[in-house]
Amino acid sequence: MNEVVKFLNKLKPQWADMLVFYFPQDSPKVEPPVVNGIDLKEEGNEFIFQENGLLIHRSRVFYKSNFLSNFNFSGPLITIGDCFTDDRYRGKGIYPQVLKYLGSKFSPERQVFILVAPENLSSIKGIEKAGFIFLGRLQGLRILIFYFFKKLSISRL
Repeated sequence: MNEVVKFLNKLKPQWADMLVFYFPQDSPKVEPPVVNGIDLKEEGNEFIFQENGLLIHRSRVFYKSNFLSNFNFSGPLITIGDCFTDDRYRGKGIYPQVLKYLGSKFSPERQVFILVAPENLSSIKGIEKAGFIFLGRLQGLRILIFYFFKKLSISRL
């Protein structure tokens, strides 16, 4: 029964509304950040800080984006997303440091993007602090993996 509900939820149309930022390809290379003497670890597509089993921060990189490809973005590209910072470590600059490092690591070979909801002001602040530049706002009605009534604007509003 639970699987049926999950499937039916995927069929439900959902409005998507995201801001897109990009990392300038001519930005200087940045060394991996260190937090409290802990090195940033790369595990597959995840970049994490962990201390005594506690996840301090995680950022993931994705080598393709169905959302961006539906708006005719083409590769090679990286999308940074699904980021998390433990509440006790927020406001210490970890998020922008990791984003800046990931941008500088991948931008020589690929376009680096990050998507964020327009109402997520704290993430937007960190994204801009990391040197990412606002590109546009993407909106559309998602049904399964397809987007309809797509709109691209250069305004955040």
